[in-house]
Amino acid sequence: MTDEVKFELTHKTSLEDIKAIAKHSDRLVYAAQTCWWKIGDPVYTLPSNTSAVGLPCGPRREMLLETDNPLEFIEAAEKNPDHYGKHGLDAFVAAYHGNVVTRDGRPTSFEGWDKYNELIDEERGES
Repeated sequence: MTDEVKFELTHKTSLEDIKAIAKHSDRLVYAAQTCWWKIGDPVYTLPSNTSAVGLPCGPRREMLLETDNPLEFIEAAEKNPDHYGKHGLDAFVAAYHGNVVTRDGRPTSFEGWDKYNELIDEERGES
């Protein structure tokens, strides 16, 4: 028996759904150290010793960056699908908040595109 954490793709939010949300939003946050991203306000915060409000972060407590133009962020991804590896935009969408979770249902993220592509391979029975 291993202690390896298991992950699964939920396909909770499709690229079409994301684009529809993006049309009505002026904020997209994305992690600096992982591939995680989300339209709208961050959902995680680091605790603060000096403030009632913590610093926004990603699901693995990673620092966030943001843009006020979600559609431009998505369009840039669509123009360069090879950046995301073997499965292109499918890997990009897998990195969207909630599309990959641990086996106990917690959203998570990975440091690079390879792990997203491996999950897609597993799901599709490819290697």
